[in-house]
Amino acid sequence: MAYGKRAEAIFDQLVDQITRDVKTMTGFQITQIKLRVKDLLTKEEWAQAEAKRSGKKPKKES
Repeated sequence: MAYGKRAEAIFDQLVDQITRDVKTMTGFQITQIKLRVKDLLTKEEWAQAEAKRSGKKPKKES
């Protein structure tokens, strides 16, 4: 999930997609999905991680 995105909205979309896909693939009705946030990053940490992943230097904010 990108920095600045609303986690609640992303989780709602994820739950909807998983529910639809499981129903389509198996015919089963989902009764519960549990999502867990594993880590939180500051905006600067996110930029550093993205830069490291893409091989670019992170931009400094002014």
